[in-house]
Amino acid sequence: MHTMRILGMTLLLTAGAAAWAQDTQPASQPAQRALAAVEWQSPWSLAVDKGTLYVVDTGAHKIVKITAAGDASVLDGPGVSDIQTAIAISLSKRKGTAGELAVADLDNNKVYRISPQGQAAEVATGGLTSAPAGAVIDSRGNLFIADNKNASIIKITPDGESSVFAGKADEQGGADGKAADARFSMPRAIAIDDHDNLYVADEGNSNVRKITPDGTVTTLAGGSGAPATAPAPEPAPAADAAAPRFAAPRGIAVDKDGNVFLADTDNHAIRKISPSGQVTTIAGKVGEAGNADGPAADSRLNSPRGVAVDDQGNVYIADSENALLREVSPDGTVRTISTAK
Repeated sequence: MHTMRILGMTLLLTAGAAAWAQDTQPASQPAQRALAAVEWQSPWSLAVDKGTLYVVDTGAHKIVKITAAGDASVLDGPGVSDIQTAIAISLSKRKGTAGELAVADLDNNKVYRISPQGQAAEVATGGLTSAPAGAVIDSRGNLFIADNKNASIIKITPDGESSVFAGKADEQGGADGKAADARFSMPRAIAIDDHDNLYVADEGNSNVRKITPDGTVTTLAGGSGAPATAPAPEPAPAADAAAPRFAAPRGIAVDKDGNVFLADTDNHAIRKISPSGQVTTIAGKVGEAGNADGPAADSRLNSPRGVAVDDQGNVYIADSENALLREVSPDGTVRTISTAK
């Protein structure tokens, strides 16, 4: 890695991001975190693990690693320069490979694994992908790809065997059911939990799909097969999962308790979906673009495309059109943690 240019400015953040390095503070004040300002063009995706944040800056064609201490560097190990238009990044669930990354290179129709040592290797997809928009690795080393144009989820085993895991290539739809019977519409992003369940931000259907390890597909939240045309009110606590309406979601993450976090891109908001499908807005205001920190209801985002969550419950946002990184602490406060160019 080489160290990227850091602006001469440091942001101090109040408590919430427990994973970030703590500065010494008087006992009467909350602990604070320091993160140097970084020049971004268009951050689209991010992943976090043990205090280390990985950010895909799609506009600048680079992947940035930010340590818990706030040090930023560009990944430039062997093969990384071959990744031209990365739009999604995730950390592997494979046992014994802490720090392994999966990267979807959309425009080049390629998927890469980046080893913990920083070496990138292209994954052979068997000709089954045409627009990989998301990629994750499960606990057994299987790679799953959200193929945006082919409307399907592709599985590649550690031995290199490729197959359609869910959906049908080139056949759009919104049906749930067994893998071969399910249909997707422009699946944009994919996440995986600790039990190898997959979660898909199905952009064309403007909903969230869950896929169990046996390939069963269900709609976790959002309308079925019909994208939102206007912002909708939040559902009542007992509301049906289909009541909330999303608009072209393009980023997704899941925490250790099975809560799903969705970058509801065209609604300019981050939504939290409980395992039962209850939806709340944790950052931004549905349908209103802007740029503001503060309590969740007062914060504003502009077309967020990426979201990640750490083990302490801090949520990180690639606020793409604002060219910012934001953080939502467990108490619900939204803060800017890295500034624009």
